[in-house]
Amino acid sequence: MSDKSLDVDKSAYLPFSVIRKYSSGIDNHIKSHDLVFANLKLTPKMCDVLAMLFTKMRAEDWFVEGDLSSSKPAQPRYIFAINEISEFFGCEKRHVASILKKPAMNLQKTVVGIERGNGDFKYTSLFASISYEKGTLTIVPNNELRESYISKAKSKGYALINNKQYLALKDAHSKKTLDLLSRFKTGQKLFPMSIKKLQYIYGVFGQNGEVLIPTYQSPKTFLRRVISDSLKAIADCPESRERIEIQTSEKDGTLGYEIESGDGEDTRIRFLYRWTACFSDEDIEEARANIEKLLTENRKRLDEGFDSPALKIDELRSLENSLEIVMSESEEDQQLFESLLVKVREEIEKVTAILEDYENEQKEKVSGSIQDLAKSFL
Repeated sequence: MSDKSLDVDKSAYLPFSVIRKYSSGIDNHIKSHDLVFANLKLTPKMCDVLAMLFTKMRAEDWFVEGDLSSSKPAQPRYIFAINEISEFFGCEKRHVASILKKPAMNLQKTVVGIERGNGDFKYTSLFASISYEKGTLTIVPNNELRESYISKAKSKGYALINNKQYLALKDAHSKKTLDLLSRFKTGQKLFPMSIKKLQYIYGVFGQNGEVLIPTYQSPKTFLRRVISDSLKAIADCPESRERIEIQTSEKDGTLGYEIESGDGEDTRIRFLYRWTACFSDEDIEEARANIEKLLTENRKRLDEGFDSPALKIDELRSLENSLEIVMSESEEDQQLFESLLVKVREEIEKVTAILEDYENEQKEKVSGSIQDLAKSFL
């Protein structure tokens, strides 16, 4: 038997995992480290379709019955109803088909390039299929890219990107730059990168080094028309102003970046930015997950016969903290969780009072016991 006979598409035998719902709302989408730094040449609408997909995509989608611990792979199939698409793109339903047709066709033909620091690389199709029929969009990602999509994004690192901010940007370069700036929001920042590396990421060069966008082959032109212009677009975007500060270089006077070293394509630049939101998108995402976990645990304990409140004092305080973080994100979240926060604070006061009474009783008992022992000793 030849080796070629063994070369089969294993994904064809994987059980399908059909995903219709958004598990964490539509405010943000997650993009893995691999895809943030991947070689991709996209139009603005192609970027937006991917953003819609990543808003729905979660790690558990890639495993049978959503069980991350099972290690049994599945092939996710993402379903988008016309109402969802209309809401996400802010368009009328009658325009959905025409809006999706061209970017969907181009995404089906798109090859993504992923390079490793050790020289390894992989080029493969982004999707297995994408179709639109009777008001329903179906996207089947290429399972060959499962490790680079989302299944290990949490361990490899990822960018959590605000959808309003992303969709407000009208060109693909600005969206890609926002991807890069969103990769590190707290503590760390993007490391300096060479013009050559950035040209690869922005799709100026293809998988074999061929020039895909001749206009931007010149390092100076690329720096001016891609990097500089995209940083200015982000800085000027109303949806960005309260979230990120694009800083000016004290050394060069340039907005959003400064030249570190090198010449020509070897020139290295450092991005200059600071996320200014009280809480980062990562903080808010983690807080939402914590709220869901604690409320689920509370319901479980109540069903098992626990008295209300079923959560311990440290859990109630953790829930209070997470609610405060999430409510800082928007007026909608504030209205949604306000009554719950009031209830949680009332429960904290009650439990704290009970614990204080208990501690006082214990102190009195200990004090009385010591006095009795003292009398017997004397």
